[in-house]
Amino acid sequence: MPKQSVHGRSRLLSVRGVALLVVAMSLSSAAINSARGASLTPIATSGYSSDLVAEVGAASSSSGTTTSIGGPWVFYETGAGTTSVPGLPVSGSFTSTYNANTTFQFQPYDGSNTPDVPSDNILPMSGTLTLNTPAAYSELAFLTVNVDGSSYTATLNFSNAASLTTPSYSDPDWTNSDANNALGVGLSARGGALETDYHTAYLREWDYTLPSGYSNALLTSIDFSGANEFVFAVSGAAPVPEPASLVLCALGAVGLLSAVRRRRQGSVDCKPCSNSKSIH
Repeated sequence: MPKQSVHGRSRLLSVRGVALLVVAMSLSSAAINSARGASLTPIATSGYSSDLVAEVGAASSSSGTTTSIGGPWVFYETGAGTTSVPGLPVSGSFTSTYNANTTFQFQPYDGSNTPDVPSDNILPMSGTLTLNTPAAYSELAFLTVNVDGSSYTATLNFSNAASLTTPSYSDPDWTNSDANNALGVGLSARGGALETDYHTAYLREWDYTLPSGYSNALLTSIDFSGANEFVFAVSGAAPVPEPASLVLCALGAVGLLSAVRRRRQGSVDCKPCSNSKSIH
């Protein structure tokens, strides 16, 4: 058996060194992500049918909305009318004060921006948001508001026909500043001038971590059900590979590199020596 050259041993050590580096980087990345918490970013959805937000440029609170909740109340965009208290962010995007890792995105204020609102504004709410692109998530965040203090659930529907219902979330009245506050804004009474009539209503963030058996399933839609409950947006975090999975991927890469090295080394070892002399 031919002896392995110094150059061959060097390549082998190089492959092993790369492998160890990949494993170390994978474990470090997983540890960092776990320590700092997952980033929850806006999920594009459809299913909005009511306009509860008066936009900048609306002539009145009525012309800028299609309905109200909790009686006469509507939300407004910051800078709309003669409002004196900040409303919803001009860009529609904001970072939650409850969780700095969560970003929410409102629907356009000059169109529908919440699922169906019952005609009397206080009946049990049911609405479905459908994901524009089905995807897997490890964690979800719901942006909601409740006008009287009650509870709601969200049923997650997946592409494999499975479904999963969250625990019941007890959502305080929107004037209560005690729990899960994502954003505090002013309100205007619908039917008159667009101005601040109430300070301050609180929108809440409610987070849900999916069981491990669902974290790789493709989420297609979410059904919301609750009394006096209204949802504005959903954000989510993509699944993060577990350290064991990352190590397996790294070891697979090592095996592939080793196979390539052996093939190349075998080709070199099998070449006839050009300087050999024939024996007469």
